[in-house]
Amino acid sequence: MNETVYDIRLSLAIGPNSAAYGLLKNFENAEEIYKASDNDLILSGIPEKLFCKLTDRDLSQAYRVAEFCSRYAVNVLVYGKPGYPEKLYDIPCPPYLLYVLGELPDFVKNPGIGVVGTRHMTEYGMKNAYKISYELASAGLTVVSGMARGIDGTSAAAALEAGKKTVAVIGAGLDTAYPPEHRQLMKEIAKNGAVVSEFAPSSPPSSSHFPIRNRIISGLSEGLFVVEADKKSGAMLTAEDARVQGREIFALPGRIGDSNSEGPLSLLSAGAHAVVSTGDILSVYADKFPGCVNEDAYARSVSLSDFRPANLGKHGVRCSDGHIPDYRSEIEKPSPSDAGLYPEDGLMRTLFEKMPKGRAVSPDYFVGHGFGIADAVNLLSLLEITGFVRSVPGGMYIR
Repeated sequence: MNETVYDIRLSLAIGPNSAAYGLLKNFENAEEIYKASDNDLILSGIPEKLFCKLTDRDLSQAYRVAEFCSRYAVNVLVYGKPGYPEKLYDIPCPPYLLYVLGELPDFVKNPGIGVVGTRHMTEYGMKNAYKISYELASAGLTVVSGMARGIDGTSAAAALEAGKKTVAVIGAGLDTAYPPEHRQLMKEIAKNGAVVSEFAPSSPPSSSHFPIRNRIISGLSEGLFVVEADKKSGAMLTAEDARVQGREIFALPGRIGDSNSEGPLSLLSAGAHAVVSTGDILSVYADKFPGCVNEDAYARSVSLSDFRPANLGKHGVRCSDGHIPDYRSEIEKPSPSDAGLYPEDGLMRTLFEKMPKGRAVSPDYFVGHGFGIADAVNLLSLLEITGFVRSVPGGMYIR
């Protein structure tokens, strides 16, 4: 545990998308950095702002994060240590530390393919994202996405429907499902793959976080498939990361004049592979990864991959008309023998005991009971994931 605490402390100090590798050239590990004298830190040539953070020897926040990871079976993967994804070593500014809920697949046996696109997808984009992701997963590739609304959520749900593992890289701590309607999807991905974040637990979703996480989506992947996106979208930022990282780029052709087609069409004009069927992607990897791409499984999956809205609805993914099907009644709830009648001691139990039985309340309810709004939202999300409460329309929760 202590070694992990030092790694977490260093990660919190340097922040996401920041290199710790200059430090690691001067010190053997994160513990040695923690124990280094101020003079040794100065001689290492680190910036003044980072020096101030590293001279703060308080480990309390790192211990809280480590305790959370231990309690909720979150794996902590550290640069240079066993388990860290090898694909990330060759990208600019690889993350020093990753929090992983679930288990990353073997990217040697099941190479990653990033699937990204707009949150405001059309029916055309939704159907193609679903069908192609389903078939890619069936053929043995690992679908990697950002779990966002729209194309990302659709691709992840399709991989799950194919009975395969998928990976989601999110822009918040693992204690936060974002968007909220993807809580069930997040839970299923963690059971059948992995949810990954560079951000420590309790980190809220932020517009500045998503461009940072994009380099990890493309970094874990052999190639990136952009389904629908306008020119200034996050998907196009991910495509730029993929280009810098030397990944193959694929794009779905769209209708000229549609805003969602602007991004893919610009990628195609710059030399991206045009995708009119899943075979256009598989043909690139069949020779590169012999034995990994199962073309027979792909051929069998083609007849099963037709888009069916219900397959998205039960994962909490928006359908083409923007409606979110009511999937909550289908969520498997832990039995008392699995979860206990009450959460374990701690803030979760304290908040749970303050909830009125049988009456829906919003996170604001707990502000008058000694909780901040952000803490209440995070704790309610954890209580829902562990089966003690359920969400109801209007952003309310009930026990």
